[in-house]
Amino acid sequence: MNSQDMERRDLRARPSRRLYTFIPIVVGSICFVGLVLFYALCYSGHILWQEQNQIFLNTPDWIATYFSRPAWLGCLAGDWLTQFYHNVWIGACILALTIAASVACFAALAMRLLPKLAAWVVTALFAVLIVGCSMAASTSLSFFLCILGGMALGLSTFTLSWKDSFTLDLSPLLVGLAYWAFGFGALLTALIIILLAIKRLVLKHAGKLWWLTPLCAVVVGLGLPAILCGAYALPYSKALLYPGIASPGLPQMKYERRLAISDAWYQHDLDRATQLAMSDDTPDDVTAFYYYLSSAVQDSLPDNLLK
Repeated sequence: MNSQDMERRDLRARPSRRLYTFIPIVVGSICFVGLVLFYALCYSGHILWQEQNQIFLNTPDWIATYFSRPAWLGCLAGDWLTQFYHNVWIGACILALTIAASVACFAALAMRLLPKLAAWVVTALFAVLIVGCSMAASTSLSFFLCILGGMALGLSTFTLSWKDSFTLDLSPLLVGLAYWAFGFGALLTALIIILLAIKRLVLKHAGKLWWLTPLCAVVVGLGLPAILCGAYALPYSKALLYPGIASPGLPQMKYERRLAISDAWYQHDLDRATQLAMSDDTPDDVTAFYYYLSSAVQDSLPDNLLK
């Protein structure tokens, strides 16, 4: 095959390569828009509940309290951004953008470890998993920021070179930084360092001491919480996984209706709270509580109790 034939073959392959790259971007953009619409239109109660049930003060004394626990950056940024959840569209965009950034970091890792098709499949599964974690009202924005920060540091490189003859991999220090700033995200940082070291070994790009960097990453990731748990006044298990791990699940639409009633009461829209409670086909104690409370404030308690 001469050079002209190779050039023609390369020209024919370029459109397919562009299409192969373009399709994930289009699919990802559509999923992002759909996720924003879902949070804003169908899951607004969960968004508003998180803003209404947290306290954040823009004062030095309040901000200083975040340094008394691990994951200070993830928790501080998460709580600060949650203030804007009072607008469901802004809250939906913030949450969806954080999840999208986490998925992008995972895709970058998958592309370095796996063939393209396998990388996109695994990334799609990760996206479903992390979106499932957002279905619980108790899952804070800090959880996703700790995942994002841990993966971003894991994909970073930190080496010390001397006259092109000596290179020292200091990536395990990033695990310590990840724990200080992102808590359990340090475990993701250590895991990524291990996976990339194994990849280099498979490609025969690793040196004789290839195992030293992942070993140090594991030691730092598991040992640093043990050293600092006393200073943080936390048991080791909680210090290791701080600020907490969320579980994936399905949309909780029944609980969303309960949160909508709670939000109506919080906004002092008593008529809406009463109407939502009355329209509930399967009222529970929470529904009854807000129904009677709204009725009592309006001096219109019913003769028959809500069952």
